Amino acid sequence: MFRNLFYLFFFLSASAVYCQIQWHSRSRLMDFDKYYRNVIQETVYEVEKRGWSSLRFNDNITQTLGEVLYDWHFNGSVTYTNGFLVSVQQLQVTNTQQFINNRTLPDNSTALFAGVQGRFFMRDTRVGFDVYVQLLNEDKPQWYTGIYNHQTVEFSLTIQKNLRTNEMSTSSTLQSLSAGIGNRMVYMPANNVTEALSRVYVPSNNWNGIRDWGTAVFAPIMLDIAKNHIAFPKFCLGC
Repeated sequence: MFRNLFYLFFFLSASAVYCQIQWHSRSRLMDFDKYYRNVIQETVYEVEKRGWSSLRFNDNITQTLGEVLYDWHFNGSVTYTNGFLVSVQQLQVTNTQQFINNRTLPDNSTALFAGVQGRFFMRDTRVGFDVYVQLLNEDKPQWYTGIYNHQTVEFSLTIQKNLRTNEMSTSSTLQSLSAGIGNRMVYMPANNVTEALSRVYVPSNNWNGIRDWGTAVFAPIMLDIAKNHIAFPKFCLGC
């Protein structure tokens, strides 16, 4: 009798797992591309309301200087502070994809997740800084304004739903940060100090600050929109 009950339990459990696997492997989210673009569009509207300059750099960027320019020894340090987005020329959403998959949670239970992810491009993104320069042979610091143009900033943005709990979540990953060929930081006012600075500025130092735009600004706004304003796509089984 117990053996029969064990076989029955095993059969029902295996059937349930098989049905779940078959269900989500043959399902898709309806109009997922439209849904994703609508969420991103509303996210952009919200950022515009706050002002693009609200996309800021949380941390300073510091470089040690030790260069020779036209027989001039250039030693000291430079700090880029109060970084923010000055302007962006074009926004683009591409490569939207849906997913439905099983995942193991921290408590070792499993849950089915569905979501949409895509790439969000910011073209010709200009970031600005207050530039503080302290040279070793000078008592007083020098202040400048610096602007750098990143040809392309690329984020991967994801919206997903836990189908067991209906909990929504969003995430952002900075995929690439293109400096552009021959691009240099533009300083105001310009002089021999800023000429030297433009030669040693490292554009990849902007990575962490721009990455935080996604995690601290884009993703939370997307989450609010996904939870409260735009309904998650419906499922289409076997289509």
